[in-house]
Amino acid sequence: MGLVQVHSTAGVSAVNGGGSGRLGSRRVNGRCCDMGMMRSEVADKAAGGGEKEGRQGHDNEPVMQLQRKLWAETDALFESTIGPEALLERPIALRNPFLFYMGHLPAFAWNTLRPFTHHAPFNASYDYLFSRGIDPDVEDPSVCHAHPLPPPEWPPVTAVTAYRDSVRAHITRAAATLPRAVIELTVEHDALHVETLLYMVAQRRPRIDGRRHPAAVRGADAYALDAAVAAASAAAAAASRGDPVRAAPHVVAIPAGRTTLGRERPAELEPPRNFAAAADGAPAAAFGWDNEFPAVAVDVPAFDVDALPVTVGAYAAFVAAGGYADAALWADADWQWVRRAGVDAPASWVPVPPAAADGGGGGGGCGGGWAVRTVDGEAVPLAAAAAWPVAVSLAEARAYAAWAGGRLPTEAEWHRAAYGGGGADGGDGGNDSGGGSGDGHRPFPWGAAPPVAGVHGNFGAVRRRPTDVGTHPAGTSATGVGDLVGDGWEWTATVFAPFEGFQAHPAYPTYSTDFFDGKHFVLKGASWATEVSLVRATLRNFYQAHYPYIFSKFRVAYDGRSS
Repeated sequence: MGLVQVHSTAGVSAVNGGGSGRLGSRRVNGRCCDMGMMRSEVADKAAGGGEKEGRQGHDNEPVMQLQRKLWAETDALFESTIGPEALLERPIALRNPFLFYMGHLPAFAWNTLRPFTHHAPFNASYDYLFSRGIDPDVEDPSVCHAHPLPPPEWPPVTAVTAYRDSVRAHITRAAATLPRAVIELTVEHDALHVETLLYMVAQRRPRIDGRRHPAAVRGADAYALDAAVAAASAAAAAASRGDPVRAAPHVVAIPAGRTTLGRERPAELEPPRNFAAAADGAPAAAFGWDNEFPAVAVDVPAFDVDALPVTVGAYAAFVAAGGYADAALWADADWQWVRRAGVDAPASWVPVPPAAADGGGGGGGCGGGWAVRTVDGEAVPLAAAAAWPVAVSLAEARAYAAWAGGRLPTEAEWHRAAYGGGGADGGDGGNDSGGGSGDGHRPFPWGAAPPVAGVHGNFGAVRRRPTDVGTHPAGTSATGVGDLVGDGWEWTATVFAPFEGFQAHPAYPTYSTDFFDGKHFVLKGASWATEVSLVRATLRNFYQAHYPYIFSKFRVAYDGRSS
């Protein structure tokens, strides 16, 4: 479907008062649509013959435990990490203010689950206003998928929290009667948005020397990072971890073989039975988004790949070498973005004023240096963060890979390096239980054991920042590739597109289809903030190539380097 051009300026009525109001409409490519009605009709079709409350019970307590955990986490984010006074802040212009997400999480859940309860809406205006967020085109933010227009004034926080609490009460009462696959969808949606909120928080002004500092305007003369900063970063990293800056990175040879992306579609998602298997009491399959289905076998030629992700220190050397000024390293569209946006360092870095730099803020250069942002508001000097995986946009990752004499791995290559058994056939001795791809691959890079946060990788928010590369050897794959899950979502060179045989999710048909636009790319693995339940081989995250704010990482692949 792709991105659509927004033409209308129609709004929403009665949003401040919390009443039912009349749902607003907008014009999408010349066609007038009532967003609330569209959402309701889709969900009602997905519900099909869903039972009424009290008709039949399901063992949904395990997923509801996770839901309650996520409710507590988001409440803490809004109340403590962000704070009531900052809910209208919008640290990323391509996203809504924080307050929107306070209403969006319950609205999405209620809009998705309500048809299965057969309850009437109790606040239709909020159901609509908070129904869907925005992911505009980075190059032209006026181009965006269909979504409600922001109101002239956002509702009071007390009204939004009252709506949230009412939705939670309704869901809690109806939970035992709902198809588990649909609850799992709304729970994973919440978990993914926890990360959205956290990377938005990281883009707020950091504290340097205990004070909040405004982000400096980037440019050729703004706290330039020179060779002295890169050398200091490399020296600190080498002293602490034996050179994870990786001037000569360890490279793993991956033999040619077959890998299987995705998995077979569960019965409850097969039309015309949508959710019938779960509703009839049959065991529900493990949840997956629609873009994870069906299974597709891919033959992967031999390639080489870095054993560990690219570090902050290694990337600092690229910046110091003039990487952002060398057009030959960048794809044409990426170079245009760099020049137009004035990009000269990752968005995960923040310029350090001279006084702070003199006190250890990264030092050297034209009066200042750089530090790495964290969600806790701390700006960590490059020297201290040099062994962390660097978080950059896909465009920046591609340029670094070209500078290093390689490229980014494809989704299939990354999957084979992560889940293959190390042999030419991809097998690992038959260890394919518990969610493997069906071609002898492991269900997780380390084997069949369930993921343990802090052991197999830095995920599950056990730390609120990245760890040094190589910190979690227990997560290494059979091929010898490490740090595949955790610290940051890993960029691939693969455009986000459907597998052959794709069918949109009946309860959320636009989740993937709006972003099959040629501008979004697949990311794999997990970040430090990813909920443990989302760690699975088939999950495909996706972002635009020039969107620089997410908790990401990358590694370099090569053709014939080890031969």
